[in-house]
Amino acid sequence: MLQVFSSLTFLFVRLWYEIIALFTCHCVQNVKMVVYRSDTKLQSISGKPYTGPAEIMDAEGLSARVTPTGTVTFQYRYRWNGTPVRLTIGRYPALSLKEARVMVGAMRAMYSEGVNPKIILPMKMAY
Repeated sequence: MLQVFSSLTFLFVRLWYEIIALFTCHCVQNVKMVVYRSDTKLQSISGKPYTGPAEIMDAEGLSARVTPTGTVTFQYRYRWNGTPVRLTIGRYPALSLKEARVMVGAMRAMYSEGVNPKIILPMKMAY
């Protein structure tokens, strides 16, 4: 009986992840966002005229907004009480991709503890 329950749980979890993956791909295609995984993409964009998508997604809520003049700004995107929030972290290259990922990890930890990162971040930057 326990083995049947484990198998059904595994299948349910797998199906759930596939549904999420399909939904995520559909959203990314409709919004026309680009996913990046390295600093090379940002180096090629920064400080140069840019005509691509205005938002470049990474992972875990981290995204980069790019202006037509090539200014790259990191943002953390999340929902607080059902409302979408964009929290600006910093600009590239003053803030590296690695540092932005570390900051987003810390903000996700605060979020999972029930603390709004938007309230805490200005306090931490003041010190």
